[in-house]
Amino acid sequence: MPLLYPFRIGLEFFFSKRDWVLEMQEKQRNSFREEPQPGSEEIESMRSEAKRILPPRLAELAERYSFKYNQVRIKHNVSNWGSCSRKGNINLNLNLVRLPEELRDYVLLHELCHLRHPDHGPDFHSLLESVCPDHRKKEKELRKFRIF
Repeated sequence: MPLLYPFRIGLEFFFSKRDWVLEMQEKQRNSFREEPQPGSEEIESMRSEAKRILPPRLAELAERYSFKYNQVRIKHNVSNWGSCSRKGNINLNLNLVRLPEELRDYVLLHELCHLRHPDHGPDFHSLLESVCPDHRKKEKELRKFRIF
């Protein structure tokens, strides 16, 4: 809720949308029940595959578009596909190996662009557009995939 709004207005808004919020929560709970969670063996298999595939591809894209990064790490995040630190380190989610190659490349390019622009401002989007012209379409398609 915006800082300048009284708490009461936030509560009124929430209660006006209460039925919708409860319906969405139930939908999310049901979607998590339908999709089986990977076991530890499957996660370790994905981790091995990710370590084999992702760092070389990141290096290839970085060289092609003249990006320089420090380190790349493969993690099992549950909330994001990747991240880039201000120190130039890139973290990639091992679940990227489950994605089609073009979406995987989109995530890698997205993180590489953060090396020059750490926010999601106009300069970031302009750079991303220059290296991945259909990035908006790919971003939308990526939302269809769930991170485990």
